[in-house]
Amino acid sequence: MESQTILQATDAADLPTIIIIEDEEDIANLLAYRLKREGFQAHVALDGGEGRRMIEEVRPDCILLDLLLPVLDGWSVCRTIRSHEDVQLAATPIVMLTALGDQETRVEGLETGADVFLSKSAPFREVLVNCRRLVVNHRSSFALHGEISRLRTRQQHSNDLQSIFCHELRNQLTVITGLSSLLARKLEGMKEQGTAEAIWRSSLSLSSLAEEILLYRRIEADNFSLPGGEHGADSEIAEVFDLYQPAAAAKGIGIERLGSLSAKVMLNRSGLKIILSSLLENAIKYSPSGASISIISHAAGGQVYFEVCDRGPGVPDDEKDKVFQCHYRGRLTRESSQGTGIGLFAAKKLARLMGGDIAVADRPHGGSIFQVWFKE
Repeated sequence: MESQTILQATDAADLPTIIIIEDEEDIANLLAYRLKREGFQAHVALDGGEGRRMIEEVRPDCILLDLLLPVLDGWSVCRTIRSHEDVQLAATPIVMLTALGDQETRVEGLETGADVFLSKSAPFREVLVNCRRLVVNHRSSFALHGEISRLRTRQQHSNDLQSIFCHELRNQLTVITGLSSLLARKLEGMKEQGTAEAIWRSSLSLSSLAEEILLYRRIEADNFSLPGGEHGADSEIAEVFDLYQPAAAAKGIGIERLGSLSAKVMLNRSGLKIILSSLLENAIKYSPSGASISIISHAAGGQVYFEVCDRGPGVPDDEKDKVFQCHYRGRLTRESSQGTGIGLFAAKKLARLMGGDIAVADRPHGGSIFQVWFKE
């Protein structure tokens, strides 16, 4: 039996410990004697104040608590334990033993935080069975919590190493991307130009993947925030436009910019660029050669809007919300191209962190319109 295993420890320090808080010394000592014979360590406190101090010092596996105590009554002791800042101490099992056996007192005891409410006239065997059960559950629960904590620590170390790796990978790929682009221009008209351009495209794709993984790690963190400032957004749109125009041209896709924003917006510059980059990268990836992609910005009704319109396969109605879930890839695109399913998830998360949102609609004559909006 599991309870017997816990109570048959060979080292006295491993024996389960019970604190008995009882002002009638004869009753307290008798309980302590009988519990020790059953394999427990037992300590006695004769008033509530002493009992509270002893609980902090001994950190027992279970507490037998009288209600009518001098200095500090049992209700107060119970509330103090349950509100303790130490999570393990606050979860210590409490068995209330009292001569007050009416139903109202029993319910109040359970509401205060007692695990079990017993009459002082209850047989010792009933007290013993409850103590064993509560000790087993208490120790098992915190053994499980400890294992979970160790796994989380191990996972955090793994995440940190992945982030460091991806950060360095991104840095090195930035160098490779720049050098391969320069090499391709120098080899223009020569047969080696195609090889250099292939290296450039591959390094650009890997760099984008590393950036997405780093972003995913950041937006998973509880302390992730996006400080914003008031500014126009045309410069961010222009930067993203210039960054992706070569990739679009290499695929035979045209990109056009429509509209402009005169109003200033409270936005995070980097966040907006990542959102637009994710949308534009998807538009280029899924639009066929010869198609045209539009980036539109405008203000209306106290809000500013950014739209990326593509000529891809579109998003079915039943997937228009799902495509923004992490790692989700639509059924119309998952077979035709590779991807991580992180880009749209990141865009949605960032938009909401900046007080806005993002949605997808059908584009007339085929394709999708991804619209992001923020308050002016």
